[in-house]
Amino acid sequence: MAISTDELMAAAGYLDKTDPPKPKALEGLDMFFMRAIGKLSPDGKKKVYDYIEMVDEIEKQKRQKQKKNK
Repeated sequence: MAISTDELMAAAGYLDKTDPPKPKALEGLDMFFMRAIGKLSPDGKKKVYDYIEMVDEIEKQKRQKQKKNK
């Protein structure tokens, strides 16, 4: 049985399980990002992680605001 990257990321807490599935065209980006991040220095990886955390928090706030407006 194959497990998708999205399933692994959701299980690890990096994706919200309520996020809609991404289009097939974007699936290749996961591997691109993994290879690109793998080439970074530890400091570069920390910066990417911090940026992702920031974007994730902004999107969570947007979703909460949308739920309140419904």
